[in-house]
Amino acid sequence: MKKNYKALLIGFLFVALLIIVRFLGLHNCITISMIHEHKQLLLHTIKNHYWKTVCAYIGLFTFGVSFSLPIALVCTVAGGYFFGIFWGALYANMGATLGAMISFLLARYSVGELVQEQYASKLVHFNEMFDKHGARYLLVVHLVAFVPFSMVNILAGLTRVSWWSFLWTTVIGIIPTSLLYTYAGRRLADISSITDIFTLEILVGMILIAGVAALMLFIF
Repeated sequence: MKKNYKALLIGFLFVALLIIVRFLGLHNCITISMIHEHKQLLLHTIKNHYWKTVCAYIGLFTFGVSFSLPIALVCTVAGGYFFGIFWGALYANMGATLGAMISFLLARYSVGELVQEQYASKLVHFNEMFDKHGARYLLVVHLVAFVPFSMVNILAGLTRVSWWSFLWTTVIGIIPTSLLYTYAGRRLADISSITDIFTLEILVGMILIAGVAALMLFIF
């Protein structure tokens, strides 16, 4: 019982922090227009304080993913413009993975254990299936990205998939889309809203990634 109270307290604190973040409007602070407005300042800062800026970028990404803020796409596109396609994708991947792990662990050690205890008999088959296919499913879900990234992190935390399986599937699974969005970011000057990145070549890239993910379901 004491363990359950501790888990609920962690969950309550996380939700409270999430509400505070939303109330302060931090989920709306990173936009394409804001990046355009401060573009020259950002370029100057990156040129003179490269590694500090990289750390700040990864930290912002981690914070956003941890609290399920809808800034990952904008930050990834911006990373492609300011750091280049490869390095932007790498830094975005690092921030997204760190944030995903925080979200995963919070879900697991707050309500995750409680859910598993309360519904153990009903989750036996589910856990067996996830133990057998969990890594593949997580990898495919990340590749296709048809489930919101933050939702995947939380739902995975409620299962018994190992933290290692979650970690490596996240790292590998988000590489293709990270590269795709940083590639789109090279033309940031022509983008006025995030929907402008979905050009024909980006859509074709997304379809190809989805096709590879679909093949994985049949091959493995």
